[in-house]
Amino acid sequence: MRVPIITMFLLFPMFAFAQADLQSIVETRWLTANNTHNENERNALIDSLFASDFESYGMGGVVTHGAGGLKHYLTDIRTKISDYRISIEDIAQSNNKVWFRIHATGNHIGPLLGKGATGKQISVNTFVVLEFIGERITREWLITDIIALMNQIEVGFTGEGDTIPNLDH
Repeated sequence: MRVPIITMFLLFPMFAFAQADLQSIVETRWLTANNTHNENERNALIDSLFASDFESYGMGGVVTHGAGGLKHYLTDIRTKISDYRISIEDIAQSNNKVWFRIHATGNHIGPLLGKGATGKQISVNTFVVLEFIGERITREWLITDIIALMNQIEVGFTGEGDTIPNLDH
């Protein structure tokens, strides 16, 4: 027997609210933590939002551990990309995971992907998956359109044994 969706929400309203809460956390607190240029505000949001054993898996298998690693990354990215700003373009949720696509913009002002500052405006999309326990983020997976970013700051391949440069350098 199939139960209509509306009946499920009437029978299990707490489930519907829990689903909406995680998406709301991403659209407010997570977004603010990533966009604020106030380091104290960013660090307070990170401490309240991310689990102590948080792990982030980025391009090339780069893993960031804990709130301290995330704080360092978000501070460091601003030395490479000024006016760093992200927006959420699409978002979906299932159980304790939230999937979304972000659009990041800024000006390339420091070493990134092995390339010195170009002063160029960058615009890049990233696909993000967050896993929650309660209202705390425990894991994050990021897939960035690295080729688009490389093209914008003119990082090229020579053709012989090239690999995609590490995002952290």
